[in-house]
Amino acid sequence: MKPEEERILDAALEELLGQVRPPDLTRRVLAQLGYCEAATPRAPAPETTPLATPSGPGQPGAAGPRVQEDAPFGRPGRRGGLWKLWAAACVACLAVAVGVWTLWPTSGTPGPEVVQQPQPHPAQSSTQQTSPRPQPRPAEGSRAEMPTPSRQRSKPHSLPPESTAGDKSPRMESPRQPKPPARSRLAQQFPPLVAPPPRGEKPAAASQPAGVAPASGGSPRIRDADVVALIDRLIRRRWQEEQVPVAQDASQSTWCRRVYLDLLGRLPTVEELRQFEQAPGPLPQKKRRLVQQLLYGEGYREQWAANWAGVWTVWLIGRTDGPMGRRVYRAGLQEYLYQALLENKPYDQLCAELLTATGSNRPGQPDYSGAVNFLLKHLDAKAVTATAQTARVFLGTQVQCTQCHNHPFNQWKQSQFWGLNAFFRQARVQRGQARGVYRLVDRDFPGEGAQPHWDQAEVYYELRNGLLKVAYPTFLDGRRIDPAGRIEQVHRRRELARLVVSSPLFGQAAVNRLWAAFLGYGFTRPVDDLGPHNPPSHPELLDKLGRAFAAAGYDLRRLMSWIVLSRPYGLSSRVPRGSFDDPTTGQPPLFSRFYMRQMRPEQLYDSLSLLAGTAPDRLPLARHGVQRQHWVQRFMFDLNNDENNEATLWETSLTQTLLMWNGPLVEQVTDPQRSLLLQQLLGRRDVRPREKVIYLFQATLSRRPSRAELQMALHALRQYGPRQAAAWSDLTWALVNSGEFLLVR
Repeated sequence: MKPEEERILDAALEELLGQVRPPDLTRRVLAQLGYCEAATPRAPAPETTPLATPSGPGQPGAAGPRVQEDAPFGRPGRRGGLWKLWAAACVACLAVAVGVWTLWPTSGTPGPEVVQQPQPHPAQSSTQQTSPRPQPRPAEGSRAEMPTPSRQRSKPHSLPPESTAGDKSPRMESPRQPKPPARSRLAQQFPPLVAPPPRGEKPAAASQPAGVAPASGGSPRIRDADVVALIDRLIRRRWQEEQVPVAQDASQSTWCRRVYLDLLGRLPTVEELRQFEQAPGPLPQKKRRLVQQLLYGEGYREQWAANWAGVWTVWLIGRTDGPMGRRVYRAGLQEYLYQALLENKPYDQLCAELLTATGSNRPGQPDYSGAVNFLLKHLDAKAVTATAQTARVFLGTQVQCTQCHNHPFNQWKQSQFWGLNAFFRQARVQRGQARGVYRLVDRDFPGEGAQPHWDQAEVYYELRNGLLKVAYPTFLDGRRIDPAGRIEQVHRRRELARLVVSSPLFGQAAVNRLWAAFLGYGFTRPVDDLGPHNPPSHPELLDKLGRAFAAAGYDLRRLMSWIVLSRPYGLSSRVPRGSFDDPTTGQPPLFSRFYMRQMRPEQLYDSLSLLAGTAPDRLPLARHGVQRQHWVQRFMFDLNNDENNEATLWETSLTQTLLMWNGPLVEQVTDPQRSLLLQQLLGRRDVRPREKVIYLFQATLSRRPSRAELQMALHALRQYGPRQAAAWSDLTWALVNSGEFLLVR
């Protein structure tokens, strides 16, 4: 290698290792070759180290006059060697520039299959850039010093300032937009997977479903089919690695029953089942049309919102009242969730509103807000339960054990729990004058010390050895905010909401929870215990699906459609020959088959109400909601502990068996005078018994009877003789008490 080429390579390597940008590299290389000696000399970049060059006469790095062998451009000299050196310098500069650009540190770069993380939507928050405050003076051996919180750099998911909190215009369709053209009845009944672009715009790669405006910060270009293909590819890769036998695809009727129970919380009617089976087109297309109908169709989206409002109510406050139950108005929280889901409110905005809500818990008050019932259930004297429940629901982490000591088996520390707990110390619960009225308000927090510390409002916690330690509002990942206790300086709960929705655990926790709700098992067990101590069964899928959820604007409907249209959800529940995929033994789930599970109590109640004819057209109605809550609470009991935990006797319990045998709801389903199902069967004398048996099987089990089942049912009907009403009543009772009826299979 020539000396000139060696100097070029040395300069390139030095600049690359020093992480200096390409312009500095170009100047240094040209200076080494003598093309910049006429320019004004500049000091080297502070992050680089000058080259150690020879200092002899005539050398490129020597001081004083320089012997120039090759003339610059336009001057006589050895032009052949000059052009070779110039070409080599250009190639080296280009190669190093590409390398530096590739290796330059970036944040938030997504994987190859998922688009980049979106910018967040406007939500309630407060600015975090605050002036540094003086350090607190620690007490003798009790208060630990904490560094002054520095200004945090805004994250890709950070919420904007409070001034934009009420601006919801990016989320809702503007009334000034031109009215879209009228769709045909078939298009209204089966909306397309992606909506056509507005007038005057070119079609994009993909768009939001019909009737839904793109969420602020969400990418309308992420295609639903690509995400479903991503799920199938990563799941199939794991099957191949484990060499596990895969079950066959479920039948049309089985899949239809499954998706109605999971999305709407009830069985499909016979007409809905037959409409799906007889619909034209290939099966994947029929599935997409049905999912879009259930999520966005008129009349169905209300049922979907009501069903999932009940599910989220259970996840947020449980099924029992608990020690703080007198504060909670359950119907208010459920109605708030119902309206939020009906409007397709983004999940990050929903979380921010639940964490920052203020007002009264019951309607009729001027400051009524149904969202306050979440924190009213868990906000005890020191907000211990609120801290634990917020981490479990929205971050998928269990930190409740660390309030007294460091966790012995994972990375969570006692200081992290109380740093998160400090965010809730400005929240207060006030009892109203009317009965059952409670208000959630924000007040200045002076700290727990004997003297108020408004600039450093501290929280104390005790170690196991009796030593007192101090904590300030610090997120689980170490991000801190201004520890001031005055609300006009920093609103701690708004800052908490901003930090929660910007955490990478936020999207993963939602994906993991919903995946478990649809497929029986999440990627981790339990679903609210993410972390290095509990690795997921499919880490790449969990990560990419969480980022796709964020890129789609935290759209819960789209996330659900991805899951139910994936291959694992469409598999049969029959165990294939030679399969070892059994999560009940403690092994990680491989999702090589659909894992059967019992209906939730709410699903069973609504399905029986549908057969009896008492299910309302629009849920939740007050009377139906109260009756269902009383029916469900028979299987639940409160543990009366500090964490508001509850236990269930729903699965394989004597209470469930007795209610299914002779409970009032089952009696109504099997009563010929009150059951809508039996009235339809007994009122049609022009229909043969064979067709009636098929109708009864499809109404209860969502499938046609086998030949043996059909013959047995017809034989039993003939044995009853003229007592046909009793015969149909007993046959219905036998079907609804079968194990197949109680299962999501």
